Amino acid sequence: MAYSSQESANFHGKKAHFRGSAWINIKHLTFEKDQVPGTRPLDKTNVARLVQIFELEGCLRLEEEHRVPAIISKKTLDDALKRSKISEDTLLKHDKPPQLRFDDKVRLTCLRGKHRLAAADEFCLPGDKLWVVDLFDDGIPESILSDLREEYSNARNFCDGDIYRNLRHYQTHNMKAEACKWLARLSPSKRRDLKQLREKAGSLSQAFDRLLPIIGLWSSLQLGAMHRILTLRCTEELINYLTHIHVVWGSILDNAELLPLVDSNTVCLLQTKFPKHSAQDRMLIKQLMDNRELFPAVTGESVRTRILNRLLSLNYMIPSLHTFFEDTIYIEACAQVLRGLLPKKYKGTMRDAIMRRYKGIGQQEGKAKVQTSEDVQDEFVETSASELECIKSGYYQLWLFAMRHWPELTGILPRKDPGAPKPKVNGSSEKWWPRLGLLTYQLGFDSPEITRLRVQSPDWMMADSFLHLARPRDTYQLDGEAHNRIVQGICNLIKLIEPREVYHSLPKLTSDANEAPLEQRCGKPFDSSQQRDSRHLFLNNIYQDQPSSSGDHVSSFAIRKQLFLAFFGHRTPVFSVFAHRQENQPVTQQLSSAMDIDHFSRVS
Repeated sequence: MAYSSQESANFHGKKAHFRGSAWINIKHLTFEKDQVPGTRPLDKTNVARLVQIFELEGCLRLEEEHRVPAIISKKTLDDALKRSKISEDTLLKHDKPPQLRFDDKVRLTCLRGKHRLAAADEFCLPGDKLWVVDLFDDGIPESILSDLREEYSNARNFCDGDIYRNLRHYQTHNMKAEACKWLARLSPSKRRDLKQLREKAGSLSQAFDRLLPIIGLWSSLQLGAMHRILTLRCTEELINYLTHIHVVWGSILDNAELLPLVDSNTVCLLQTKFPKHSAQDRMLIKQLMDNRELFPAVTGESVRTRILNRLLSLNYMIPSLHTFFEDTIYIEACAQVLRGLLPKKYKGTMRDAIMRRYKGIGQQEGKAKVQTSEDVQDEFVETSASELECIKSGYYQLWLFAMRHWPELTGILPRKDPGAPKPKVNGSSEKWWPRLGLLTYQLGFDSPEITRLRVQSPDWMMADSFLHLARPRDTYQLDGEAHNRIVQGICNLIKLIEPREVYHSLPKLTSDANEAPLEQRCGKPFDSSQQRDSRHLFLNNIYQDQPSSSGDHVSSFAIRKQLFLAFFGHRTPVFSVFAHRQENQPVTQQLSSAMDIDHFSRVS
């Protein structure tokens, strides 16, 4: 077999710089910082896995593949040999390594084995916390150090996040050979998706890259979901969410130098917490911080206190790459609805395609329509806005429509609540497709696809569907003219029914009941949340400043609101006209009073 010159150089380089093997107390062993390329952050679940293996089969510390490479200076080695009363030749007895003893202050930097040694420290008895270490002198070249770091024989493979971080490091430094080694660790399908991400969605790739310094986020990267995300064609929304992650974690640390100290366990413990609106979350965060389970690498008490204060005052639910990938499942269902407004083949992103269909038909110059309810037909208010603000607010309102009605329009069901029966679709697509087309037109958009939807009468479609079910053609004699007459008669009867006066309470951001337990705060909504929150999913409720309220738990509506803001941004596309809205006020009164408000302020 032919070996490359680089492989040969590394093989002979390792031999040249190898000083031997020895049993060394674990307390003398430390590891490189997580931001060093080729290292992997500590994963407590992996440590627990190894402890279980040790309990079953022992540590097997003499096995060559379990040994840990470490760097040692000549002076440190000479002092240890003298203290241990052995010669350097003894270290080369491969099958019977001696024990090296060091001064208490000595620490050797290991290049891998972080999880194995953490598990050994937990598993081994006091006095037996030793490990076999392969020693290399400190003159070893970086190329060989990289090889030693990245070997992973019989260890848990690098996760997608570790591979992506290291791959991007070498790509951005134009180190092609090293980058290729990391790329080779991925399946062909994942390599294709990453290539598409870089070549066809460069701005999205850059948004991922901005998160690279926050190492603890990356254990949740799901490269297997990248194809699904890329086919959404919602690039702007995905970038908004990734930017939101960066902003939130940046505000928690408030110091770029601290970002690499965020570990994966801290991210796991904090993600989906909403301390501002949940007394339970605040109490738990304080406890975790006091126990040093959060940010263990941050040691200064004053710095930890500042981090805790920023956490407790945070105005957002804490996001992560885990919540990002979960929430895209929900957005995917909503995007399926909005694709009904577009031809099967369209150019660009969904945002660009829909916005380009804005015609301004029926719109008053300098005014934007804002839908406030579906309970009464044509329930809108108007507010001063530029044309661009009209387009943006209309686009956002179409997404909110999709968030309210995705089960009826796609047949995709919400998640099942624990102990509850399987969810059912309430309502019919015959009612809501025409309503979507009409709303889109009322907001100033038009196209052949929109026209086809809006010209259909929801009453006619539902009456027609009912008559086909009640009197099937294969059982009853009913010609087309008679069928249409009966359908029209049903529609005429429906029109005689007067709508009730509807009272709306403001959606609460907190709750005394646990409406949104931690496992329900990201991803596709649960059935109870979908039914409870849909009536509140309108632009005014999303962007208005809401009064402070007390409660032990965050409400499910607050979670839905946060998801929308993460994907679409925290700046309202129009001015707020709901600053003086009162609870339990009839919708008609809300409309007339809101129309009179002429002083608007942007929501920052």
